[in-house]
Amino acid sequence: MSQTAQLIDQNGLCHKLAISRPTLWRRRKDDPAFPKPIFIGPRAVRFCLADVEAYIEHLAAKGGRK
Repeated sequence: MSQTAQLIDQNGLCHKLAISRPTLWRRRKDDPAFPKPIFIGPRAVRFCLADVEAYIEHLAAKGGRK
């Protein structure tokens, strides 16, 4: 059985990480471990929920964002 990846938008990602949109853009640019965006249209960006949860675990393992 194939699974469909769950996707969240930028607002959902900001809410899940408790960050602002400018911080989201900065982390996308500066943090190589940050989840890669999925472009589903010219202005529509989504993120794989499994990648986001793995990123949160990564942050927790290294003691938060430093």
